[in-house]
Amino acid sequence: MSAEIILRQFGAKGPFLQELVAYMERRISRGDLTDLTSLSLADEGFVNAWEHYVERTNNSLAIQVLSRVFPQLSFPIEAGISKTAAYRDATLKGAQVSSVDLQRSLVFEAPCDIELRLHQTAAGSIPVIIAENRNDFEFLVRAMSSRNEPVSVPQSMGACLISGLNNWDRVGRFREQWELKNPACSWREYFPEFVKNKTLYQDRVIVLSDGSYSNIESSQLGLSEDCWRLMSRRIRLEHECAHYLTLRFFGTMQNHLLDETFADYAGICAVRKGVFRADWYLTFLGLDENGDYRKGGRMENYFQEKPLAPESFKVMLRLMVAIANNLETFSRTCDSSSLGILCQLFAITGFRLDELADKSAPKYLSDAYNNILSIVDH
Repeated sequence: MSAEIILRQFGAKGPFLQELVAYMERRISRGDLTDLTSLSLADEGFVNAWEHYVERTNNSLAIQVLSRVFPQLSFPIEAGISKTAAYRDATLKGAQVSSVDLQRSLVFEAPCDIELRLHQTAAGSIPVIIAENRNDFEFLVRAMSSRNEPVSVPQSMGACLISGLNNWDRVGRFREQWELKNPACSWREYFPEFVKNKTLYQDRVIVLSDGSYSNIESSQLGLSEDCWRLMSRRIRLEHECAHYLTLRFFGTMQNHLLDETFADYAGICAVRKGVFRADWYLTFLGLDENGDYRKGGRMENYFQEKPLAPESFKVMLRLMVAIANNLETFSRTCDSSSLGILCQLFAITGFRLDELADKSAPKYLSDAYNNILSIVDH
């Protein structure tokens, strides 16, 4: 069924219909996964270096280890700093950070409470930095993903997956080996060829905070504070790992409600014994079961760059209620094991948001899920 027909059923009309149809074009995979031979991938090339960084945390603070590798952690958060020569030389050329810049560097409020670990996923291991202090988390996000610029970090944002992170430690290690093998050659002349292969020097890393997920209070879910804090960390981690999965298997990750639905499905199932909870997901987005929206909720984060018209946003709210309920219905028919959840996630990748909202979605999802199971079994 076309997106236009489905959206009309949720009240979309006129110019707002076309706005929503355009938003519904997003699909994570093409849906045909018959060439899928395995639901797990080997580690990416950067993981080996991060294994060494994790080992170093046995004798040093994690933030000290990270600061030696990533020069941006030696610069303050300051408007326009990414355009300065010192910053560009350090982050883009690997130049040493001056003593003046070191004196102006970030001051972490709880450096002892910053943790570094490697987490195993179906898409391979991924480094994870966990900051228990909220301000330290925001510092890390701005330094590692926004070039130390004072960008806004919404309270409802508690994690991010960073890609394309230049690692000059890896560059240095590669250079040492290259010069040993090519003593008569010039590294300066070879460097332009080296930078073409970004897998040799760019990393991916997940940065997590330790607060409540989506800025939701434990009382809203009927949980104790300690229980909700532990669940929040697990949901947040599995959410970001789900983004990593789509990036590695399908080469795509967007700040889109489809991707967020997919990732929250993974997170919720991880802490709810393999069952997706519609009420939890709607609460995370800022909705109640009737589709009424709480201003400041997480859902508006995904329309900051290109806001929807108010009329379109109202239709989107109704759409998300239907999607949440359909996904819960689907999840309750599936195996709750780790493999079962993984197959469910792969099934979801083949659908657009409007297709997930259609009343037939649970059946179509189940068909896709069973098809993936049959492929894996063989």
